[in-house]
Amino acid sequence: MEQIVLNGHPSQTLLLPAICRAAHQLLDTPRIFEDPVAIGLVPEASENAILAAVEDHRSRGPILLRSLFAMRNRFAEDRLAQAVARGVRQYVIIGLGLDTFPWRQPDFTRDMRIFAADHVATLAWSQVQFWGRGLPKPDNLTFAPVDLEERNSTTAC
Repeated sequence: MEQIVLNGHPSQTLLLPAICRAAHQLLDTPRIFEDPVAIGLVPEASENAILAAVEDHRSRGPILLRSLFAMRNRFAEDRLAQAVARGVRQYVIIGLGLDTFPWRQPDFTRDMRIFAADHVATLAWSQVQFWGRGLPKPDNLTFAPVDLEERNSTTAC
């Protein structure tokens, strides 16, 4: 799933996870995972925007979707903790979009190299969102622009 910004506007596949993570922080108890950076990262994920549409966020579909995003993040981060305990020292996030992990990473990942791979336009737009919130690039983060749709005819499936 490519998360792309075209003509300066983010795709829904870029915004939806960010909105769901922010709504999870504001509306769900207990929380599956903590992500204070998600709230307000983009206007659609602001506290005001989520609370203005609270009835929409409380219907079955959005609750399910929000839970799936929260569980996916929690699962990945729990597996990362186990991998670090085994000696893994690199973490690649494919399709970074507005994933906040590099800015809220736990202490056990501070010695890791984190690679954030996404479409070049999406990475550029995402960086502006983080920097606009006063969140500089963590020292252990490397942005890796890639075209996830481009295929070389000699590449195997």
